[in-house]
Amino acid sequence: MPTILLLDRDSSRCEHLVGLIRRIDPVICIEVFTRPGPALSWLRWHNADLAIANSRFEDTSATDLVRRIRALPGGSELPLLMMAPWSDKEQRRQVLDAGATDLLATPVDDLEFHARCRNLLTQCNQKKIIHERARWLEQRVSEATSEIRRREHETLLRLAKAGEYRDEETGNHVIRMARYAHIIAEQIGLSVADCEAIELA
Repeated sequence: MPTILLLDRDSSRCEHLVGLIRRIDPVICIEVFTRPGPALSWLRWHNADLAIANSRFEDTSATDLVRRIRALPGGSELPLLMMAPWSDKEQRRQVLDAGATDLLATPVDDLEFHARCRNLLTQCNQKKIIHERARWLEQRVSEATSEIRRREHETLLRLAKAGEYRDEETGNHVIRMARYAHIIAEQIGLSVADCEAIELA
């Protein structure tokens, strides 16, 4: 279930925007704040799929708000939709320069707000799918690599045993030298993986 943080000092506008968000998906979890401080505190300890914030607050500038959100754990990847006055072109530019993902001019057009929120939520979901797929592939590669190393280890041990059966003295010598190489590698501080590779070489 997606979670949206909504930050706007105008409670009546918050109520209207919540209604627009519900049209996207009735089960969306919406956290509403009217002051930046509590909103930032909530973001520090919770995950959101989208943050929507008005740019006008008495104690926090729009650019400072964006930078503070981006500085939070996970804040650099959080989709951030800022709302700024259409008449203040400079502030809208500064908000985007500070790192806002997207920008809506106020007064907000309902259809545009709906479309931008929906698109940002879709992008966020697609990014999650890509990250999950990447983690799955990484795990499969790790498992395959471990299996290859196990088979290499087993093959080399069998070759050493074959030498031992053919010539006991030669076979034991091979095993002893491999063990000595492993011990020397450990003593000079090589990693466990490197020590095992040297022993199997």
